[in-house]
Amino acid sequence: MKLEKILDKLGSIEKNSFIKIIDNIISKNQKNGKEIEKILSSTNKELKSVDNQNISTIFSLTEKEFSKHIKCEFEEISTQLDILIDILIRDGNCIVKQDWFSRLYENEIKKLKAKIKVLNIEFENEKSELSIERKRDYKIYKSCLSIAYNNDKANNRDAKVSSDELSIILTLSKQLGLSQEEIKLINYTILPINILNIQDVINSLKNIGVIFFSKKDNTIYVADEMVRLLRRIREKEVAEKFYRRTLKLLREPIINQIAKNHNIDRKLNYSQK
Repeated sequence: MKLEKILDKLGSIEKNSFIKIIDNIISKNQKNGKEIEKILSSTNKELKSVDNQNISTIFSLTEKEFSKHIKCEFEEISTQLDILIDILIRDGNCIVKQDWFSRLYENEIKKLKAKIKVLNIEFENEKSELSIERKRDYKIYKSCLSIAYNNDKANNRDAKVSSDELSIILTLSKQLGLSQEEIKLINYTILPINILNIQDVINSLKNIGVIFFSKKDNTIYVADEMVRLLRRIREKEVAEKFYRRTLKLLREPIINQIAKNHNIDRKLNYSQK
């Protein structure tokens, strides 16, 4: 559903967090300032007084800055933002009831824990199906992340990854050719992975402007424009259904090689890979 249509369905309180973020971006950044100023000039320069069509237009004008805002939120690793966003950007999950989202989230955590258990075994197994080179890449990334996350403990501070450390870790992951799924999997061999309270999860996503939540309908909304932005951030710009169609055009030996390179279980059938 388009952003404008979602805004039409919601009250001012439900839109408030999103509006505040856009307002903050406008106040700090003059990019596309003239176009935004022209829209605001007809409403006494208050964004909350702008109609929903123009709010949608202003969002499109501030999309790059909004993307930077979301990327900064990844520094708060306890939010499990990567896990949550990967759920939201899947086909069919942009309008979802709270109880169904809760089930999707819990299932995602369970599946991730199972994959982590397998990966930890692979690390220790000398006869692992992982190639020597890939296992080396994984161990390099994992060691660097572990140091970045745990080094604050030596100074009696809470474990965290600073923005500078995160920048280095991201650069390292690109140089090692790790996919977003591989990064997420290795990350949670180091980071705590517990099921968070679903209302806290929804509030955190709402407060950073990623979702809208209607208490009346008990429904989460993710605008089409936001899904595209989040997919770019997660380097998953092509929707999964189209990605699968493209992969099915490849011959099975090629699929098997890709699966091997990215630690995908070779016992899965062609379609599952």
